[in-house]
Amino acid sequence: MRTQLYLLPVAVIFVPIFAVPFLALLGHRGYETWVSGWGIELVVLSLAGMIFYLITVNRHVASLHERESILAEWTASPDTWYRRLIRGAGFGIGCGCFVGGILLTHSVDLAMNPLPAFGGAVIGQAITSGRTRTYTLFESGLCIRRSKTFNYQFVPRGQLRSVELTDDRLAIRRGLPWPLPIRCATRTMARPKRVTDALAQLVEPTPSVE
Repeated sequence: MRTQLYLLPVAVIFVPIFAVPFLALLGHRGYETWVSGWGIELVVLSLAGMIFYLITVNRHVASLHERESILAEWTASPDTWYRRLIRGAGFGIGCGCFVGGILLTHSVDLAMNPLPAFGGAVIGQAITSGRTRTYTLFESGLCIRRSKTFNYQFVPRGQLRSVELTDDRLAIRRGLPWPLPIRCATRTMARPKRVTDALAQLVEPTPSVE
């Protein structure tokens, strides 16, 4: 729960920005004027919120290395199904944001239109979706770092639901708000069975016998 709260400053600032085009369609022009008037300040605050999120999550991961033992660590690429899904969805959403932003500009006089920028960010994520990731499993949860980046994603233990191993992929299902499981291609992993056993012991611990 604590790591999820780190994202709160970013969400609180981005929500009013992304609400502008939709409220403008409903005729709420006063809200748009207020947001556009504070546009520079909101951008600065959003960047500060993102930096705060990255620093706090990375510091949390560093503290885990100091306090807890590593249960398992592996490097793997997403499996083919996951890469195709993320790329297809990313390009679809990104292009939709570009087209929607252009249509909104022609239909409504917008002082601020965040949709094209958001679409570009989504497409960028889709392009890099096939990069390998390093996974580190602790008692508290799972740390994920994408190659060629310095920031981590932390999935608390309470969000890990189940683990499944097949010949071609390792799937780790998560709770809300994550709709998709973590999927690793086993051909890019070392000792996938050992990793699966460590995950299974954490996600589905054996009950103690009294």
